[in-house]
Amino acid sequence: YYNVFYQKSEDFVLNWDDEIQVSTIDSETSIGARITSSGDNIYVSWEQYDSDASIYKAEFSYSSNGGESFGTPETLSSTNSVSEISLTSEDNNLVVAWIESNDNGESIVKARHSANAGNSFSAENIVGNADGSTILFVESTNDGSSNFFISWLRIGNEQPRKVECARSANSGSTWNAAVNV
Repeated sequence: YYNVFYQKSEDFVLNWDDEIQVSTIDSETSIGARITSSGDNIYVSWEQYDSDASIYKAEFSYSSNGGESFGTPETLSSTNSVSEISLTSEDNNLVVAWIESNDNGESIVKARHSANAGNSFSAENIVGNADGSTILFVESTNDGSSNFFISWLRIGNEQPRKVECARSANSGSTWNAAVNV
């Protein structure tokens, strides 16, 4: 099994604190970990394998004390398998995005946002719809204010490759239709 650990240095990597396991001790394979921070808040998200369902789920945990300890991981995705994770934060606003297979096996982009530093999350938003093509390489960022962005690569379905981007002007609460950039 692979697990997610966090380790920090406060002296420009001359010395490192002891590592802290972020994923649960009895968790199955954890891959694709992503990290972001805002002030003393450290946010970590990853893909967690669930052997009972034979899928990967989007997991999330956070530290509100500069990485001294982390809370119990929370599953953010629903019932279909997740293939990539991305996250971004600004102040107490946080967006976790992922690529998920829908019930027909098509790729879609989903996201959840938190307006209270990861204490609770919105319901899932579908940011990139399925059209029979494959979605890869999800990334997210923000402009240091309330504009949050999610981008991805769409291939297949007899169309040229497209880099698509969706914008939220309200820190991830709602998303505009994705545009080909």
